[in-house]
Amino acid sequence: MATSFSISSPNPPSEVLDHLLAIYRIKFHLQPLQLFKLNDLKDDLKTSSQFLLYSFLALTVRHSTHDFYKDQKAAAVDLYANSAHQIVISLASQGVTRIDVIRALCMLVLVDVAACKPGRAWMSIGTLSRLEALRQLSQPASVEGSKDHEASLRCHWTVFLLEQTFMPQERNAVHDMDEPTYPASASRPPPLPPVSDSEYPPDLFSDDGVEDLGITAYYIAVSGIWGHLSSYMHQIRIGKADIAWSPGSMHYTLCAHLYEYESTTPHSHLLRNVHFTKRSAAEIMEAREYWVPWVLQQVTSHAITAILNHPFIHLVAMRDGSRGLQSRAFLQQTVDLALHHSAWVFKFLKFCEEQELRIHDPLVGHLVAIVATIPWLFQRAIDSKVALKAKSDLEWCKGFLERLSVTWPHIARKLEILQALDSIQEDNAAELNAKGIFIRFHPPLFWALVDPKISHMVPGSDSRGSNLFQDATIRVSTHYIQPLVEVQAEQSQNSESYDPFSLDIGTLEHINLDDIFANWTPHLDEM
Repeated sequence: MATSFSISSPNPPSEVLDHLLAIYRIKFHLQPLQLFKLNDLKDDLKTSSQFLLYSFLALTVRHSTHDFYKDQKAAAVDLYANSAHQIVISLASQGVTRIDVIRALCMLVLVDVAACKPGRAWMSIGTLSRLEALRQLSQPASVEGSKDHEASLRCHWTVFLLEQTFMPQERNAVHDMDEPTYPASASRPPPLPPVSDSEYPPDLFSDDGVEDLGITAYYIAVSGIWGHLSSYMHQIRIGKADIAWSPGSMHYTLCAHLYEYESTTPHSHLLRNVHFTKRSAAEIMEAREYWVPWVLQQVTSHAITAILNHPFIHLVAMRDGSRGLQSRAFLQQTVDLALHHSAWVFKFLKFCEEQELRIHDPLVGHLVAIVATIPWLFQRAIDSKVALKAKSDLEWCKGFLERLSVTWPHIARKLEILQALDSIQEDNAAELNAKGIFIRFHPPLFWALVDPKISHMVPGSDSRGSNLFQDATIRVSTHYIQPLVEVQAEQSQNSESYDPFSLDIGTLEHINLDDIFANWTPHLDEM
Protein backbone atom coordinates (compact mmCIF):
# COMPACT_ATOMS: atom_id res chain seq x y z
CA MET A 1 0.00 0.00 0.00
CA ALA A 2 1.35 3.41 -0.99
CA THR A 3 2.40 5.70 1.86
CA SER A 4 1.93 8.93 -0.11
CA PHE A 5 -0.24 10.22 -2.91
CA SER A 6 0.91 9.84 -6.51
CA ILE A 7 -0.79 10.09 -9.88
CA SER A 8 -0.13 6.39 -10.47
CA SER A 9 -1.47 5.39 -7.03
CA PRO A 10 -4.12 7.95 -6.05
CA ASN A 11 -6.41 5.89 -3.81
CA PRO A 12 -5.84 6.51 -0.07
CA PRO A 13 -5.36 3.64 2.42
CA SER A 14 -8.07 2.86 4.97
CA GLU A 15 -6.58 4.96 7.77
CA VAL A 16 -6.42 8.01 5.50
CA LEU A 17 -10.01 7.43 4.46
CA ASP A 18 -10.98 7.40 8.15
CA HIS A 19 -9.25 10.76 8.53
CA LEU A 20 -11.21 12.17 5.58
CA LEU A 21 -14.46 10.75 6.94
CA ALA A 22 -13.89 12.77 10.11
CA ILE A 23 -13.44 15.93 8.00
CA TYR A 24 -16.67 15.20 6.14
CA ARG A 25 -18.53 14.66 9.40
CA ILE A 26 -17.44 18.02 10.86
CA LYS A 27 -17.53 20.27 7.80
CA PHE A 28 -20.09 18.91 5.35
CA HIS A 29 -22.44 16.36 6.90
CA LEU A 30 -25.81 18.11 7.33
CA GLN A 31 -24.11 21.38 6.35
CA PRO A 32 -25.76 21.12 3.85
CA LEU A 33 -25.19 17.55 2.59
CA GLN A 34 -27.83 15.07 3.77
CA LEU A 35 -26.54 12.38 1.39
CA PHE A 36 -25.34 9.62 3.70
CA LYS A 37 -25.85 7.96 7.02
CA LEU A 38 -22.47 8.33 8.64
CA ASN A 39 -22.42 4.73 9.85
CA ASP A 40 -22.80 3.51 6.26
CA LEU A 41 -20.59 6.07 4.53
CA LYS A 42 -17.31 4.15 4.49
CA ASP A 43 -18.95 1.02 3.11
CA ASP A 44 -20.85 3.08 0.55
CA LEU A 45 -17.62 4.62 -0.70
CA LYS A 46 -15.79 1.30 -0.87
CA THR A 47 -18.55 -0.59 -2.68
CA SER A 48 -19.87 2.12 -4.99
CA SER A 49 -18.46 3.51 -8.24
CA GLN A 50 -15.04 5.12 -8.37
CA PHE A 51 -16.48 8.49 -9.38
CA LEU A 52 -18.43 8.62 -6.10
CA LEU A 53 -15.24 7.96 -4.12
CA TYR A 54 -13.32 10.55 -6.13
CA SER A 55 -16.06 13.15 -5.64
CA PHE A 56 -15.82 12.56 -1.89
CA LEU A 57 -12.02 12.80 -1.98
CA ALA A 58 -12.08 15.99 -4.03
CA LEU A 59 -14.34 17.56 -1.39
CA THR A 60 -12.43 16.48 1.71
CA VAL A 61 -8.75 16.30 0.74
CA ARG A 62 -8.63 20.11 0.47
CA HIS A 63 -8.88 20.20 4.28
CA SER A 64 -6.64 17.22 5.01
CA THR A 65 -3.61 17.45 7.28
CA HIS A 66 -2.56 13.82 6.73
CA ASP A 67 1.01 13.09 5.60
CA PHE A 68 -0.36 10.98 2.75
CA TYR A 69 -1.14 14.20 0.87
CA LYS A 70 1.83 16.22 2.07
CA ASP A 71 2.74 18.82 -0.58
CA GLN A 72 0.36 17.10 -3.00
CA LYS A 73 -3.09 18.33 -1.93
CA ALA A 74 -3.68 20.61 -4.89
CA ALA A 75 -2.63 17.93 -7.39
CA ALA A 76 -4.77 15.34 -5.62
CA VAL A 77 -7.86 17.55 -5.54
CA ASP A 78 -7.49 18.38 -9.25
CA LEU A 79 -7.08 14.72 -10.20
CA TYR A 80 -10.07 13.55 -8.15
CA ALA A 81 -12.32 16.44 -9.21
CA ASN A 82 -11.54 16.30 -12.92
CA SER A 83 -11.81 12.51 -13.12
CA ALA A 84 -15.13 12.44 -11.28
CA HIS A 85 -16.59 15.48 -13.06
CA GLN A 86 -15.92 14.09 -16.52
CA ILE A 87 -17.75 10.83 -15.83
CA VAL A 88 -20.60 12.25 -13.74
CA ILE A 89 -21.51 15.04 -16.17
CA SER A 90 -21.46 12.55 -19.03
CA LEU A 91 -23.87 10.25 -17.18
CA ALA A 92 -26.10 13.12 -16.10
CA SER A 93 -26.34 14.46 -19.65
CA GLN A 94 -27.62 11.04 -20.71
CA GLY A 95 -30.36 11.19 -18.10
CA VAL A 96 -28.84 8.52 -15.84
CA THR A 97 -30.66 9.07 -12.55
CA ARG A 98 -28.86 6.62 -10.29
CA ILE A 99 -28.37 7.58 -6.65
CA ASP A 100 -24.57 7.46 -6.97
CA VAL A 101 -24.66 9.96 -9.85
CA ILE A 102 -26.74 12.45 -7.86
CA ARG A 103 -24.63 11.98 -4.73
CA ALA A 104 -21.42 12.55 -6.67
CA LEU A 105 -22.73 15.63 -8.46
CA CYS A 106 -23.93 17.15 -5.17
CA MET A 107 -20.42 16.85 -3.77
CA LEU A 108 -18.86 18.18 -6.96
CA VAL A 109 -21.03 21.31 -6.65
CA LEU A 110 -19.34 22.05 -3.33
CA VAL A 111 -15.94 21.21 -4.82
CA ASP A 112 -16.51 23.88 -7.48
CA VAL A 113 -17.79 26.40 -4.93
CA ALA A 114 -14.68 25.85 -2.81
CA ALA A 115 -12.50 26.24 -5.91
CA CYS A 116 -14.21 29.59 -6.72
CA LYS A 117 -15.78 28.24 -9.89
CA PRO A 118 -19.32 29.57 -9.38
CA GLY A 119 -20.32 29.28 -13.02
CA ARG A 120 -19.69 25.55 -13.15
CA ALA A 121 -21.28 25.10 -9.71
CA TRP A 122 -24.47 26.87 -10.85
CA MET A 123 -24.62 24.80 -14.04
CA SER A 124 -24.19 21.63 -11.98
CA ILE A 125 -27.01 22.67 -9.64
CA GLY A 126 -29.22 23.25 -12.67
CA THR A 127 -28.32 19.79 -13.96
CA LEU A 128 -29.08 18.32 -10.53
CA SER A 129 -32.48 20.00 -10.45
CA ARG A 130 -33.51 18.56 -13.79
CA LEU A 131 -31.96 15.17 -13.05
CA GLU A 132 -33.76 14.92 -9.73
CA ALA A 133 -37.03 15.99 -11.34
CA LEU A 134 -36.56 13.31 -14.00
CA ARG A 135 -35.83 10.72 -11.34
CA GLN A 136 -38.95 11.64 -9.38
CA LEU A 137 -41.14 11.49 -12.46
CA SER A 138 -39.76 8.38 -14.14
CA GLN A 139 -38.81 5.94 -11.40
CA PRO A 140 -41.28 3.84 -9.42
CA ALA A 141 -41.66 4.72 -5.77
CA SER A 142 -39.41 2.73 -3.47
CA VAL A 143 -40.75 0.94 -0.43
CA GLU A 144 -41.05 3.39 2.47
CA GLY A 145 -38.54 2.59 5.19
CA SER A 146 -36.16 0.74 2.87
CA LYS A 147 -32.52 1.73 2.46
CA ASP A 148 -33.16 2.84 -1.12
CA HIS A 149 -36.11 4.97 -0.04
CA GLU A 150 -34.07 6.76 2.63
CA ALA A 151 -31.19 7.31 0.18
CA SER A 152 -33.65 8.73 -2.34
CA LEU A 153 -35.05 11.20 0.20
CA ARG A 154 -31.58 12.30 1.24
CA CYS A 155 -30.62 12.99 -2.37
CA HIS A 156 -33.83 14.86 -3.14
CA TRP A 157 -33.55 17.22 -0.20
CA THR A 158 -29.81 17.76 -0.63
CA VAL A 159 -30.52 19.02 -4.14
CA PHE A 160 -33.19 21.29 -2.66
CA LEU A 161 -30.76 22.68 -0.05
CA LEU A 162 -28.08 23.31 -2.66
CA GLU A 163 -30.64 25.27 -4.69
CA GLN A 164 -31.63 27.37 -1.69
CA THR A 165 -28.00 27.96 -0.69
CA PHE A 166 -26.45 28.97 -3.99
CA MET A 167 -29.31 29.89 -6.30
CA PRO A 168 -32.32 30.49 -4.06
CA GLN A 169 -35.54 30.72 -5.96
CA GLU A 170 -39.13 29.59 -5.83
CA ARG A 171 -39.26 25.98 -6.94
CA ASN A 172 -41.13 25.33 -10.15
CA ALA A 173 -44.14 23.07 -10.52
CA VAL A 174 -42.23 19.97 -11.56
CA HIS A 175 -40.85 19.70 -8.03
CA ASP A 176 -44.17 20.25 -6.31
CA MET A 177 -46.28 17.69 -8.15
CA ASP A 178 -45.46 14.88 -5.76
CA GLU A 179 -43.09 16.18 -3.10
CA PRO A 180 -41.63 13.29 -1.11
CA THR A 181 -41.49 13.06 2.64
CA TYR A 182 -38.47 14.19 4.61
CA PRO A 183 -35.40 12.10 5.47
CA ALA A 184 -35.03 10.59 8.91
CA SER A 185 -33.82 12.86 11.70
CA ALA A 186 -31.78 12.19 14.80
CA SER A 187 -33.84 11.75 17.94
CA ARG A 188 -34.25 14.70 20.29
CA PRO A 189 -31.82 14.44 23.24
CA PRO A 190 -33.43 13.50 26.56
CA PRO A 191 -34.79 16.58 28.35
CA LEU A 192 -33.02 17.94 31.39
CA PRO A 193 -34.89 17.87 34.71
CA PRO A 194 -36.72 21.15 35.41
CA VAL A 195 -35.30 23.47 38.05
CA SER A 196 -38.72 23.68 39.67
CA ASP A 197 -42.15 22.18 39.15
CA SER A 198 -43.45 25.51 37.83
CA GLU A 199 -40.61 26.16 35.36
CA TYR A 200 -42.66 25.07 32.35
CA PRO A 201 -46.39 24.83 33.05
CA PRO A 202 -47.52 21.53 31.49
CA ASP A 203 -50.80 22.96 30.24
CA LEU A 204 -49.29 26.04 28.56
CA PHE A 205 -48.48 24.22 25.32
CA SER A 206 -49.43 20.82 24.01
CA ASP A 207 -48.15 18.80 21.07
CA ASP A 208 -51.12 16.46 21.20
CA GLY A 209 -52.17 15.73 17.66
CA VAL A 210 -49.08 17.40 16.17
CA GLU A 211 -46.97 15.08 14.04
CA ASP A 212 -43.25 15.47 14.71
CA LEU A 213 -41.49 15.15 11.35
CA GLY A 214 -38.03 15.43 12.92
CA ILE A 215 -35.71 18.40 13.26
CA THR A 216 -34.20 17.93 9.80
CA ALA A 217 -37.65 18.39 8.25
CA TYR A 218 -38.13 21.74 9.97
CA TYR A 219 -34.70 22.96 8.89
CA ILE A 220 -35.47 22.01 5.28
CA ALA A 221 -38.87 23.71 5.49
CA VAL A 222 -37.49 27.02 6.76
CA SER A 223 -34.78 26.91 4.07
CA GLY A 224 -37.61 26.91 1.55
CA ILE A 225 -38.96 30.13 3.07
CA TRP A 226 -35.52 31.65 2.56
CA GLY A 227 -35.86 30.86 -1.16
CA HIS A 228 -39.13 32.83 -1.30
CA LEU A 229 -37.55 35.71 0.65
CA SER A 230 -34.60 35.80 -1.72
CA SER A 231 -36.97 36.10 -4.69
CA TYR A 232 -38.79 38.91 -2.88
CA MET A 233 -35.53 40.77 -2.25
CA HIS A 234 -34.80 40.60 -5.97
CA GLN A 235 -38.24 42.00 -6.75
CA ILE A 236 -37.57 44.92 -4.40
CA ARG A 237 -34.19 45.54 -6.00
CA ILE A 238 -35.68 45.88 -9.49
CA GLY A 239 -38.61 47.97 -8.23
CA LYS A 240 -41.41 45.44 -8.76
CA ALA A 241 -42.51 44.87 -5.16
CA ASP A 242 -45.90 45.94 -3.81
CA ILE A 243 -46.28 48.25 -0.82
CA ALA A 244 -45.16 46.08 2.06
CA TRP A 245 -48.17 46.68 4.32
CA SER A 246 -50.80 46.37 1.59
CA PRO A 247 -53.18 43.35 1.67
CA GLY A 248 -51.81 40.45 -0.32
CA SER A 249 -48.28 41.86 -0.51
CA MET A 250 -45.34 39.48 -0.63
CA HIS A 251 -44.24 40.85 2.73
CA TYR A 252 -47.39 39.62 4.42
CA THR A 253 -47.37 36.39 2.42
CA LEU A 254 -43.92 35.66 3.81
CA CYS A 255 -45.08 36.59 7.31
CA ALA A 256 -47.92 34.07 6.89
CA HIS A 257 -45.40 31.41 5.80
CA LEU A 258 -43.36 32.10 8.93
CA TYR A 259 -46.44 31.94 11.17
CA GLU A 260 -47.52 28.67 9.59
CA TYR A 261 -44.01 27.27 9.96
CA GLU A 262 -43.96 28.26 13.62
CA SER A 263 -47.40 26.78 14.27
CA THR A 264 -46.47 23.41 12.75
CA THR A 265 -43.13 23.07 14.55
CA PRO A 266 -43.69 20.98 17.69
CA HIS A 267 -43.01 22.76 20.95
CA SER A 268 -40.70 19.91 21.94
CA HIS A 269 -38.07 21.46 19.62
CA LEU A 270 -38.26 24.95 21.12
CA LEU A 271 -35.25 26.37 22.94
CA ARG A 272 -36.90 26.28 26.35
CA ASN A 273 -37.68 22.57 25.91
CA VAL A 274 -34.39 21.30 24.43
CA HIS A 275 -32.23 23.26 26.93
CA PHE A 276 -29.54 23.95 24.34
CA THR A 277 -27.72 26.57 26.41
CA LYS A 278 -27.79 24.45 29.56
CA ARG A 279 -26.00 21.47 28.05
CA SER A 280 -22.28 20.80 28.21
CA ALA A 281 -20.06 20.73 25.15
CA ALA A 282 -19.72 16.95 25.58
CA GLU A 283 -23.50 16.50 25.57
CA ILE A 284 -23.84 18.61 22.44
CA MET A 285 -21.06 16.75 20.62
CA GLU A 286 -22.64 13.40 21.53
CA ALA A 287 -25.93 14.46 19.91
CA ARG A 288 -24.36 16.44 17.06
CA GLU A 289 -26.73 14.83 14.51
CA TYR A 290 -29.61 16.59 16.26
CA TRP A 291 -27.97 19.85 17.26
CA VAL A 292 -26.52 20.82 13.86
CA PRO A 293 -29.89 20.94 12.04
CA TRP A 294 -31.49 22.42 15.16
CA VAL A 295 -29.02 25.34 15.18
CA LEU A 296 -29.32 25.81 11.42
CA GLN A 297 -33.11 25.90 11.75
CA GLN A 298 -32.97 28.47 14.55
CA VAL A 299 -30.43 30.72 12.84
CA THR A 300 -32.21 30.58 9.49
CA SER A 301 -35.65 31.36 10.90
CA HIS A 302 -34.38 34.35 12.93
CA ALA A 303 -32.27 35.61 10.02
CA ILE A 304 -35.25 35.46 7.64
CA THR A 305 -37.35 37.62 9.96
CA ALA A 306 -34.49 40.09 10.49
CA ILE A 307 -33.86 40.44 6.74
CA LEU A 308 -37.56 40.69 5.87
CA ASN A 309 -37.80 43.64 8.28
CA HIS A 310 -34.38 45.18 7.56
CA PRO A 311 -34.37 48.98 8.01
CA PHE A 312 -32.65 49.45 4.65
CA ILE A 313 -35.46 47.60 2.85
CA HIS A 314 -38.24 49.71 4.33
CA LEU A 315 -36.51 53.08 4.84
CA VAL A 316 -34.57 53.21 1.58
CA ALA A 317 -35.26 50.49 -0.97
CA MET A 318 -39.08 50.67 -0.79
CA ARG A 319 -39.37 54.39 -0.19
CA ASP A 320 -41.44 55.96 -2.97
CA GLY A 321 -42.68 59.53 -2.60
CA SER A 322 -45.29 59.00 -5.29
CA ARG A 323 -47.08 56.53 -3.03
CA GLY A 324 -47.36 58.95 -0.14
CA LEU A 325 -45.90 58.73 3.34
CA GLN A 326 -44.97 55.38 4.85
CA SER A 327 -46.89 54.00 7.81
CA ARG A 328 -44.98 54.94 10.95
CA ALA A 329 -46.55 52.11 12.95
CA PHE A 330 -45.46 49.61 10.30
CA LEU A 331 -41.92 51.01 10.22
CA GLN A 332 -41.78 50.83 14.02
CA GLN A 333 -42.76 47.17 13.89
CA THR A 334 -40.19 46.29 11.23
CA VAL A 335 -37.34 47.88 13.17
CA ASP A 336 -38.38 46.11 16.38
CA LEU A 337 -38.39 42.77 14.59
CA ALA A 338 -35.13 43.35 12.73
CA LEU A 339 -33.23 44.25 15.88
CA HIS A 340 -34.72 41.51 17.99
CA HIS A 341 -34.14 38.68 15.54
CA SER A 342 -30.68 39.80 14.42
CA ALA A 343 -29.59 39.68 18.06
CA TRP A 344 -30.77 36.07 18.25
CA VAL A 345 -28.77 35.09 15.17
CA PHE A 346 -25.57 36.30 16.81
CA LYS A 347 -26.36 34.81 20.21
CA PHE A 348 -27.01 31.33 18.83
CA LEU A 349 -23.83 31.26 16.79
CA LYS A 350 -21.70 32.72 19.59
CA PHE A 351 -22.93 30.01 21.93
CA CYS A 352 -22.09 27.38 19.31
CA GLU A 353 -18.54 28.69 19.20
CA GLU A 354 -18.30 28.64 22.98
CA GLN A 355 -19.40 25.00 22.96
CA GLU A 356 -17.10 24.18 20.01
CA LEU A 357 -20.03 23.21 17.82
CA ARG A 358 -18.54 24.54 14.59
CA ILE A 359 -21.03 25.73 12.00
CA HIS A 360 -19.70 25.47 8.45
CA ASP A 361 -22.91 25.75 6.44
CA PRO A 362 -22.40 28.22 3.54
CA LEU A 363 -26.00 29.46 3.75
CA VAL A 364 -25.36 30.55 7.34
CA GLY A 365 -22.39 32.57 6.10
CA HIS A 366 -24.58 34.29 3.53
CA LEU A 367 -27.29 35.05 6.11
CA VAL A 368 -24.81 36.35 8.70
CA ALA A 369 -23.28 38.69 6.12
CA ILE A 370 -26.69 40.22 5.40
CA VAL A 371 -27.81 40.41 9.03
CA ALA A 372 -24.46 42.02 9.94
CA THR A 373 -25.61 45.16 8.14
CA ILE A 374 -28.14 45.74 10.93
CA PRO A 375 -25.51 46.35 13.66
CA TRP A 376 -23.51 48.18 11.00
CA LEU A 377 -26.33 50.73 10.85
CA PHE A 378 -26.43 51.09 14.64
CA GLN A 379 -22.71 51.30 15.45
CA ARG A 380 -22.99 55.12 15.15
CA ALA A 381 -25.92 55.31 17.56
CA ILE A 382 -26.01 58.23 20.00
CA ASP A 383 -26.34 55.90 22.98
CA SER A 384 -22.80 54.71 23.73
CA LYS A 385 -24.01 51.34 25.06
CA VAL A 386 -25.99 50.72 21.89
CA ALA A 387 -23.06 51.76 19.72
CA LEU A 388 -20.60 49.53 21.59
CA LYS A 389 -22.96 46.55 21.38
CA ALA A 390 -23.46 47.08 17.65
CA LYS A 391 -19.72 47.44 17.03
CA SER A 392 -19.07 44.28 19.04
CA ASP A 393 -21.64 42.32 17.06
CA LEU A 394 -20.29 43.63 13.77
CA GLU A 395 -16.71 42.69 14.67
CA TRP A 396 -17.87 39.24 15.70
CA CYS A 397 -19.65 38.87 12.34
CA LYS A 398 -16.46 39.77 10.51
CA GLY A 399 -14.51 37.22 12.52
CA PHE A 400 -17.14 34.55 11.88
CA LEU A 401 -17.09 35.22 8.14
CA GLU A 402 -13.29 35.16 8.09
CA ARG A 403 -13.24 31.77 9.81
CA LEU A 404 -15.94 30.41 7.51
CA SER A 405 -14.05 31.60 4.43
CA VAL A 406 -11.38 28.98 5.17
CA THR A 407 -13.94 26.37 4.15
CA TRP A 408 -15.83 28.52 1.63
CA PRO A 409 -13.53 31.10 -0.01
CA HIS A 410 -16.48 32.91 -1.64
CA ILE A 411 -17.51 34.06 1.85
CA ALA A 412 -14.38 36.23 1.82
CA ARG A 413 -16.11 38.34 -0.85
CA LYS A 414 -18.95 39.08 1.56
CA LEU A 415 -16.42 40.10 4.20
CA GLU A 416 -14.81 42.45 1.66
CA ILE A 417 -18.18 44.10 1.06
CA LEU A 418 -18.78 44.61 4.79
CA GLN A 419 -15.33 46.13 5.11
CA ALA A 420 -16.09 48.38 2.13
CA LEU A 421 -19.20 49.60 3.93
CA ASP A 422 -17.06 50.46 6.95
CA SER A 423 -14.48 52.20 4.78
CA ILE A 424 -17.09 54.38 3.07
CA GLN A 425 -18.65 55.31 6.39
CA GLU A 426 -15.24 56.30 7.76
CA ASP A 427 -14.60 58.43 4.68
CA ASN A 428 -17.97 60.15 5.10
CA ALA A 429 -18.31 61.32 8.68
CA ALA A 430 -21.72 60.81 10.24
CA GLU A 431 -23.82 63.96 10.59
CA LEU A 432 -25.40 64.79 13.93
CA ASN A 433 -28.32 67.14 14.26
CA ALA A 434 -31.44 67.52 16.37
CA LYS A 435 -33.06 64.58 14.62
CA GLY A 436 -30.21 62.19 15.31
CA ILE A 437 -27.28 60.71 13.41
CA PHE A 438 -27.33 60.45 9.63
CA ILE A 439 -25.01 57.99 7.89
CA ARG A 440 -24.09 57.61 4.25
CA PHE A 441 -23.47 54.42 2.27
CA HIS A 442 -23.78 52.97 -1.21
CA PRO A 443 -26.99 50.90 -1.66
CA PRO A 444 -25.31 48.66 -4.29
CA LEU A 445 -23.06 47.31 -1.53
CA PHE A 446 -26.10 46.21 0.43
CA TRP A 447 -27.61 44.59 -2.65
CA ALA A 448 -24.33 42.82 -3.35
CA LEU A 449 -24.91 40.98 -0.07
CA VAL A 450 -28.67 40.46 -0.28
CA ASP A 451 -29.08 39.74 -3.98
CA PRO A 452 -25.58 38.83 -5.18
CA LYS A 453 -24.57 38.30 -8.78
CA ILE A 454 -22.55 35.23 -9.69
CA SER A 455 -19.40 37.38 -9.94
CA HIS A 456 -19.75 38.24 -6.25
CA MET A 457 -18.87 34.63 -5.36
CA VAL A 458 -15.23 35.22 -6.32
CA PRO A 459 -13.04 37.01 -3.72
CA GLY A 460 -11.51 40.21 -5.04
CA SER A 461 -14.01 40.63 -7.88
CA ASP A 462 -15.71 43.98 -8.55
CA SER A 463 -13.18 45.84 -6.46
CA ARG A 464 -13.09 49.60 -5.91
CA GLY A 465 -13.90 51.53 -9.00
CA SER A 466 -16.43 49.01 -10.27
CA ASN A 467 -20.16 49.56 -10.62
CA LEU A 468 -20.67 48.66 -6.97
CA PHE A 469 -19.60 52.21 -6.14
CA GLN A 470 -21.15 54.21 -8.97
CA ASP A 471 -24.61 54.81 -7.55
CA ALA A 472 -25.33 57.89 -5.47
CA THR A 473 -24.95 57.59 -1.74
CA ILE A 474 -28.09 57.42 0.41
CA ARG A 475 -28.65 59.22 3.67
CA VAL A 476 -30.25 57.15 6.42
CA SER A 477 -31.32 58.63 9.74
CA THR A 478 -31.27 56.60 12.90
CA HIS A 479 -34.31 58.58 14.07
CA TYR A 480 -37.50 58.23 12.21
CA ILE A 481 -40.71 57.73 14.20
CA GLN A 482 -40.35 60.40 18.17
CA PRO A 483 -38.24 59.34 20.81
CA LEU A 484 -39.27 58.40 24.21
CA VAL A 485 -35.84 59.55 25.36
CA GLU A 486 -36.71 62.48 27.57
CA VAL A 487 -39.89 60.94 28.94
CA GLN A 488 -38.20 57.62 29.59
CA ALA A 489 -35.27 59.31 31.32
CA GLU A 490 -37.63 61.19 33.62
CA GLN A 491 -39.58 58.02 34.33
CA SER A 492 -36.40 56.12 35.22
CA GLN A 493 -35.43 58.84 37.71
CA ASN A 494 -38.82 58.87 39.40
CA SER A 495 -39.67 55.19 39.49
CA GLU A 496 -38.17 51.75 39.21
CA SER A 497 -40.32 50.72 36.25
CA TYR A 498 -41.20 52.40 33.01
CA ASP A 499 -44.69 52.13 31.59
CA PRO A 500 -44.73 52.96 27.85
CA PHE A 501 -48.53 53.09 27.87
CA SER A 502 -48.50 56.07 30.25
CA LEU A 503 -47.13 58.40 27.53
CA ASP A 504 -49.13 61.24 26.08
CA ILE A 505 -50.00 60.00 22.60
CA GLY A 506 -49.37 63.47 21.23
CA THR A 507 -45.62 63.13 21.81
CA LEU A 508 -45.24 60.14 19.48
CA GLU A 509 -43.84 61.79 16.34
CA HIS A 510 -40.43 60.16 15.84
CA ILE A 511 -39.19 56.95 17.43
CA ASN A 512 -35.47 56.80 18.06
CA LEU A 513 -33.99 53.63 16.59
CA ASP A 514 -31.23 53.87 19.18
CA ASP A 515 -33.78 53.56 21.97
CA ILE A 516 -35.45 50.62 20.25
CA PHE A 517 -32.12 48.86 20.03
CA ALA A 518 -31.46 49.45 23.71
CA ASN A 519 -34.77 47.81 24.58
CA TRP A 520 -33.92 44.62 22.68
CA THR A 521 -31.15 42.78 24.49
CA PRO A 522 -32.58 39.25 24.57
CA HIS A 523 -31.15 36.49 26.70
CA LEU A 524 -30.88 32.93 25.58
CA ASP A 525 -33.66 30.84 27.14
CA GLU A 526 -36.16 33.70 26.82
CA MET A 527 -37.84 31.94 23.93
